[in-house]
Amino acid sequence: MDAETLINYDLAKKVPDMISRGFTIETAYGEIVVWPSEAEPFATLVKAMLERQRQELHR
Repeated sequence: MDAETLINYDLAKKVPDMISRGFTIETAYGEIVVWPSEAEPFATLVKAMLERQRQELHR
């Protein structure tokens, strides 16, 4: 798959899933669990990042 297809998939499936089910951040020191009730600010940032990446593909 090309980069734009992957980004579109992330925006369509993964970002909404972050909000509905929460997610885990994995670091070299262990995991941080983000519950659904706390996930929206993170998902908003990830969405903005992915949208910028998608725009960069067309420059």
